[in-house]
Amino acid sequence: MLRTFDRNHVRARVDSVARLAAVTRTGLLDAPPDAVLARWVDRARAVTGAPLARATLVADGRVWFAARSGGPDADAVPLSQALCPYVVSGGAPLAVADARAHPVLRDHGAVTEQGAVAYAGAPLVAGDEVLGALCVIDDRPRAWTAAELDAIAELAAVVSVELELRIARTQLARERALVHSLTHVHELIAGDAPLPEILDTLVRCFEATDPALVGSVLLLDGETLRHGAAPTLPAAYMAAVDGATIGPDAGTCGAAAWWGHEVVTTDITADAAWAPYRALAAAHGLAHCWSIPIMARDGAVLGTFALYGERPRAPRAEHLLLMRDASRLAGIAVERSRSVEQLRHQATHDALTGLPNRRLVGDRLVQALARARRSGAPVAVAFLDLDRVKLINDAFGHAAGDELIRAAAMRLSAVIRPGDTLGRFGGDEFVAVLEGLSPGALHDTAERLRAAVDAVGTEAGMSVTASVGVALVDGACDPDEALRRADGAMYAAKRAGGDRVVAF
Repeated sequence: MLRTFDRNHVRARVDSVARLAAVTRTGLLDAPPDAVLARWVDRARAVTGAPLARATLVADGRVWFAARSGGPDADAVPLSQALCPYVVSGGAPLAVADARAHPVLRDHGAVTEQGAVAYAGAPLVAGDEVLGALCVIDDRPRAWTAAELDAIAELAAVVSVELELRIARTQLARERALVHSLTHVHELIAGDAPLPEILDTLVRCFEATDPALVGSVLLLDGETLRHGAAPTLPAAYMAAVDGATIGPDAGTCGAAAWWGHEVVTTDITADAAWAPYRALAAAHGLAHCWSIPIMARDGAVLGTFALYGERPRAPRAEHLLLMRDASRLAGIAVERSRSVEQLRHQATHDALTGLPNRRLVGDRLVQALARARRSGAPVAVAFLDLDRVKLINDAFGHAAGDELIRAAAMRLSAVIRPGDTLGRFGGDEFVAVLEGLSPGALHDTAERLRAAVDAVGTEAGMSVTASVGVALVDGACDPDEALRRADGAMYAAKRAGGDRVVAF
C-alpha cells in the first residue's frame, strides 16, 4: 500500500545523496535499455498482462527507464510524470487499481498526462538504498491479484540482484583504479617528483572514487593556508581562499588546521564558521566541505585535505577512511619534498649565513658569462674579505666572529640588486656577481659593499673593515680566471692597508 502522499517527503527521499550515488554506480543512467534487465521486465508484463512494464531508476529529477516493455520508446520522464518515486520514498510496493479515483493521485502528471490508470510496482534495492522500481502500468482500471503482486515482487528481487552485481563491478573497477592511482602516487613520492604534481595526482585519484566530490589540498604557511592542489575546484574560488588565516571560525579547512582534527560541514549555509566565505562558496556551487588536517610525523599540522560537493551532504564511513589515507599520503609527500628541498638548499647554500656557497656562486657566474657572450655586456666580479676577523676570533671567541659574519652577510645582501648574486666563499670571504652596471654604478656598488662592513664593525664596537677587489670581464673570460682576477684585486686592496676598493 502507498504509505504517504507528502510530495516534499518523497522528494527528500529521492534526493538522498547516498541513494543517488548508488544509482550512478549502476552505470545505467543515460545508457541504452539493458538487455539482461529487459528479460525480467518482459516477464513482468507477460505474467500480469499489462500493456506496459518498466525497470526504473530515479535520479537527478527524472525517472530513467533501465529496461522497458511495451509503450513508447522514451528513455526517461520527469519525476512529476511517474509514480515510481513513491515506491522509492516509501521503500515498499505500491498498488493502485484506479489512480483517477484516488484523492491525491488523480491530479498526478502520470495520470493526467501519461495516461496511467492502474499501477503496481515493487522497489529495486541495492544494499540499504532503494534505486527505483519494477512496475507494470495499465491504461484501464484493474484490481491486481495477490499472485500478480507476488510475481512483481519476486521479479523485482531478481532485478535488484542484477543491479547489485553491476554496482559491485563498478566498485571493483574503482578500487582497482584507486590502487593503481595510489601506486602511481607512491612512485612519484619515491622519485622526488615536484610536490604540486604529487598533490594534484593525489586529489584526482580520490575524486575518481566519487564523481560528486571535488578535492583540494591547502598547505599551512605559518598561520595561513596556501594553495597546494585543486585540479577540479574553480580557480577563482581557490585564489580567493589562498592565504586565508586559520582559526575556529575560518571555514572547515581553517578550523581543521586550527584544531588539528577532522571537521565536517554538511551544509555550508548553516555553518557559522563559513560566514566569511559563505557567499563565495554559493557563487561557485559548493554546498558541503569535509576537511582533515595533514599531519607531520611529529604531530605538527602541515595543511588540510578537503572534499567539496554541490549538495548538502554528510560523509559516509568510506569517505572518512579515504580522506585519512589521502591525508597520510599528503603528509609523506610534503615532508619528503621539504626534506629533499632542504638537502638541495644545504648543498648550494652556506650554513652560517644562508647565502649561496662557493659551488652555487660558480654556477651563477657561468650563467652570467653565458649571458654576457650573447649580449656583449661585461660582468663584474667583486671579491670581498673582512679585515681582522682572526683577531676578533682570538679575542672574543669564534661565536662572536660567526655573529659578525652573519651581520655582514645581511648588510651586504641589502646592497646588491635582486637579480645579482652574493655568496659566501668560505671563512670571511664573500663574492658578488654583478651584471649590467655602468663603470660609475659599479664603483658606487663596490664602495657601498665596503661601507656596509664598516657599519657592521661600528655597530659591534669592533674594528672591522673590508678589502674589496673588482674584476670587470667579458663573456669570453673563463670563470676561474674571472675569480682569480677579482681575488688578486682584493689582495692588492689588503696590501694597501685594507678598507678600500681596488679594480683590475
